[in-house]
This record gives sequence, C-alpha cells and structure tokens, in this order.
Amino acid sequence: MAASTGPLEHAAQQDYEQRLIQRIRDGEHEAFYVLIRPYEKRVYAAALALLRNDADAEDCAQEAMLKAFKSIRQFRSEAKFSTWLIQIAVNEARMRRRKQRPDLIEPIEKDMEQLSIEETAKALGISTASVKTRLMRARLMLRDLLAPGLGGPWSRDLSFAKGVKPW
Repeated sequence: MAASTGPLEHAAQQDYEQRLIQRIRDGEHEAFYVLIRPYEKRVYAAALALLRNDADAEDCAQEAMLKAFKSIRQFRSEAKFSTWLIQIAVNEARMRRRKQRPDLIEPIEKDMEQLSIEETAKALGISTASVKTRLMRARLMLRDLLAPGLGGPWSRDLSFAKGVKPW
C-alpha cells in the first residue's frame, strides 16, 4: 500500500496529470496509457464491487477506460482525474447491472391513479426517467415488505436492510 502523499506531492501529481491530459487532447493518444495506469486496479475494483463477477468487471473497466478516452475533452478538472474515471466505471457497472436484471422492472401501463408514465411525469413535474426510478424503488420496497422471505434471482443482493440500497 502506498504511503499517503503530502500537499506538495499531491499538487505535483495533479500538475503532471493535467500536462498528460493536455498532451492527449493535443493528439498524443499514447499518453492516455500513462495517465490511466495508476488507476487500473481501482477502476476494476469499483466495477467488481458492483457486478460481483470477474469477467463482467473486466469488460466494464475496459469500457470505462474507452469512454474516458473518448470523453477526455469533457474532463473539466473540477474533480481529480481518478475520481472522474472511477465514476465512469461505476456508471458503466450500474448500466450493466440494469441490463442484466430486466426482471426487476415489470412493465405496468397504469401505476399511479391510472396514469401512464408520461402522464405521471407531467402531473408531478418530473422526468419520465425519475418516474420509472421511483416506481422501481417503490416496487422493491413493497416486495421487501410483503414477501421478505421470498427467494428469487433478484433477492440475493437487493434488500432494504439498514444502510443497504439497490441504487
């Protein structure tokens, strides 16, 4: 495990990363490998923590690296590069989990007051994506309240125990 760095070392590291990022933006694409090398294990670990599968975590980490490379011009240095990169990996892992678990969301045409998703979004003044998210959360909470012992592929790692949320 690496020793913690002081403020001077931290500033020097950020300056070095900024120079690498600028070189990449200027077309020196090989510098991207130098930039991401220190974070490869952390990106993989973040994906593995969410996906719990080595092969999926590897694919996710590679996809996150590719997305970071393609989006390097959008990196604004408001956060550390490592934070930005790991967040891309986390988002990618979450998307993969959603795609792997289509059984979590059952399509129901009318859920609230006999309104469609679009009508509900308009009535609440929120996006359709927010309505879908709230419906999924409500269904999961309802499932846990009504059938806490009921098994199924979705019950392994999704519960509403204290401090544990599926999102």
